[in-house]
This record gives sequence, C-alpha cells and structure tokens, in this order.
Amino acid sequence: MLICECVRLFAMCHFIRSATGVELTSAGEILLQEGESILSSVHALQKKLVSTQEACDLTIGTWQSMAAFYLPYQLASAKEHNRHIDIKTSHHYI
Repeated sequence: MLICECVRLFAMCHFIRSATGVELTSAGEILLQEGESILSSVHALQKKLVSTQEACDLTIGTWQSMAAFYLPYQLASAKEHNRHIDIKTSHHYI
C-alpha cells in the first residue's frame, strides 16, 4: 500500500523487480534516505509530545490469552516512550 502511494505521489519508479530480487533506482535511493530522515523526525516529535501527557487511570478487562501475549508488548512499548505504568491484576471466573 505504501509503495503504491509513493509511486502515485511522486510519479516515478523507485525500484526494479526481477526474478533475482528487488533493486532500488536512484530515485528509490533518494526516497529511502529522505524517508528515514523524515521518520526519525516524526519519532522524535512523537516522543516529545508523549512526554507532555499527564497521567491517567485506565482499566483494561481482557482474556487471559490477550494478557499473556499482547499486553507485554504494549507495556514494553510504553516503557520505551518513558511512560510510567502501575499494574494491578485480578482474575474472576464466571
């Protein structure tokens, strides 16, 4: 999807496909270099904005499988963004 959008937006070919793989064109090399710079700036801005957010309480009800596999990834991601999280767990059987 992103590749199609880039081709439409910039109206040029950014890579060449062949039976042996994919190779960037000179336009693709420029797009890759500039894109990495843009993404780096966006991530830095996101970190600054996240650091200004005030704390709030959030209660999550979930299945055990979700808590075991999905939430640890999200908690690690929050830690990378310097968000403090207090965790309280409980379980109920219906």
